[in-house]
Amino acid sequence: VTPIQRAYESLAFLVLKGEFLPPSLYSLWQTVIPPICAIEAQIDVPAFCSLLFGILDGRDVQQLNLPFLPAITWGAPAPYSARVLAHWFQLVSSGKFQKYSYGARTNLEKYGSREPPVYNISSVTVPIMTMWGEN
Repeated sequence: VTPIQRAYESLAFLVLKGEFLPPSLYSLWQTVIPPICAIEAQIDVPAFCSLLFGILDGRDVQQLNLPFLPAITWGAPAPYSARVLAHWFQLVSSGKFQKYSYGARTNLEKYGSREPPVYNISSVTVPIMTMWGEN
């Protein structure tokens, strides 16, 4: 478990009650961020929104489509269960493609073992393509 994961889980589960970007914060986001990004897009100078998306999506500001940022920020990010990102942290830190870990005690109750089971990807019957890039 990484320090970032610990901090995220404390914030998301204890403070935000399991919702990442709950409706109150989402409405604040919708009120503040899109207008700022619209101004940045009009003057075509990377600033706040570019920095924000650089943190979220990668460092290469030249790859950003500044005029499109206002449209992106109106619908993203949307509220979602904090467990989604917590599961992603678990996948990355464990290096395994496995079910969500609730902790040893609850895993034992739910899965019959202290560790969550690994997904059986051999049972996937549809074609899947994975793409990766540096940014």
